[in-house]
Amino acid sequence: DGHYHDMTHITFRQFMAGAARNEVPDGLPTMGDWANHLSTLFPDVRLKRFLEMRGADGGPWRRICALPAFWVGLLYDEAALDAAEALTSSWTYKEVLAMRNAVPELGISAPFRNT
Repeated sequence: DGHYHDMTHITFRQFMAGAARNEVPDGLPTMGDWANHLSTLFPDVRLKRFLEMRGADGGPWRRICALPAFWVGLLYDEAALDAAEALTSSWTYKEVLAMRNAVPELGISAPFRNT
């Protein structure tokens, strides 16, 4: 209807369950609402019609321009995939999570298996 409707009193889950149906015109949720909501999430990898790798989506151009080649080389080359699997196959979920939390702050100095 072209107007802003303050919906801060309900969660998105409540909205998807129909909580706005009596408050706004066309208040029943649509797949478009769900797609719009998903666009506000920023995990390291976002599934679109492709994989959007977001782990390094900021920085100077001289570094960013290499990212597409890095990901293509890693994800589309069988030998690279096999090598990555061999390198990481013994890692536990707990180790991966600890690394995920340490790397943004410590970079390549993040500890791993007492190193």
